[in-house]
Amino acid sequence: MIYGGAILILLGLTLRAWSMLSLGFNWSMRLQLPREVVTDGGPYRYVRHPAYLGSLLTMAGTCLIDVRLAFMWLAVAFFLQRIEVEEAMLEQYPAYRAYQKTTNRFCPWRRKGT
Repeated sequence: MIYGGAILILLGLTLRAWSMLSLGFNWSMRLQLPREVVTDGGPYRYVRHPAYLGSLLTMAGTCLIDVRLAFMWLAVAFFLQRIEVEEAMLEQYPAYRAYQKTTNRFCPWRRKGT
């Protein structure tokens, strides 16, 4: 379990860092409208929320290493709520609405619309 957890943590941190780098100046801790919608840079060509997916993978890996840290799953509710608010905000952009029709939130292997 420790090795599996460590692998998930590494994958999650890598995915989150790649996502943030792909957003460039559009990345912010605050929930705000971006300068532009990134739909095809880095991991965003596969899923709409790769940074959140990376965080969830990191939390899952942590829980595999030490089950006493399972309370971290409470953060899942925070991420799901933030995604709803973020998507409602981004839907102001026609490019994002088109992106939603072809890209899943988290599962890159299940393509939409094609």
